[in-house]
Order: sequence, then structure tokens, then C-alpha cells
Amino acid sequence: MQALLGYRRASNSDLLSLEQWLTERALEHNQPLLLFHMACEHLKQSLYNFTDDLIEW
Repeated sequence: MQALLGYRRASNSDLLSLEQWLTERALEHNQPLLLFHMACEHLKQSLYNFTDDLIEW
């Protein structure tokens, strides 16, 4: 089911990329809940970009 929906386990590079992205946003905002919501949106967008690439392929 996960593969069908386009989900996969996060790799080490995925986690490092998310950590860097969150660090940059944390310097801009001092609101943990806002950072959480922004991270969720960032991950959703990454998933949509990944599935769009698969469709074009």
C-alpha cells in the first residue's frame, strides 16, 4: 500500500536534508508548532515532486 501511494522509508540523505531545511527555518521562526506544520508541508511537496517525476518517466 505504501508503494502504491508513493511513500518510502526516509534515507539518511533525506533525514540530513530535512534537518538542514528545519535548521534554516528555525533561524527564521521561533515557533515550534509553525516549524512542524512547515516541515509537514515541505515533506508533502517533496512527495508530490517525486511522484510527478515518476509519472513523467
